[in-house]
Amino acid sequence: MRKTFIIFILSLIMATTASNVIVYAEPQEKKETNYLPDVDLGFDVKDPNFKQKVIEDVIASFSKDLAPLVNKHNVAEYTLNDLHKATIAIGKRDTHLESLISLFIGTSYGERRLYIISGQPTTFKYKNSFIGYFLYKEVDGTNVLKIIRRGEKVWEVDEVKKMKAEK
Repeated sequence: MRKTFIIFILSLIMATTASNVIVYAEPQEKKETNYLPDVDLGFDVKDPNFKQKVIEDVIASFSKDLAPLVNKHNVAEYTLNDLHKATIAIGKRDTHLESLISLFIGTSYGERRLYIISGQPTTFKYKNSFIGYFLYKEVDGTNVLKIIRRGEKVWEVDEVKKMKAEK
């Protein structure tokens, strides 16, 4: 009986002292985390057509270089997702696909795009008529064009052009 009484008193003391401790926390302001630098792209990032507007801006910067894209019947357009689907469909490693996928690695605004054209003039180094145009916008707003050619084992970057965006 005495043991029960002591346990009752101790639990009563613990309950009353624990209820007297109140912790006050001030509400914190919610901070938006932005991992990209503040660059005015000239269009709203929340716009549902943002990706398309970014790629159109990049294409406009290199319109002279991208003249072969005008004739759409021999142009194939790819995103990273498209290349992953192709890898799954093939079902084995392919060095050409892997070299194209490696181009998509990195941070950029919008979505990186790859256009591959067949039937272009070839050189002695490349024994095929495939040429690629890889386009994206860097996080500082610079538009980038990489002209690539299909080599024997991988796609090779032939030329890189950068241009500060007009917007």
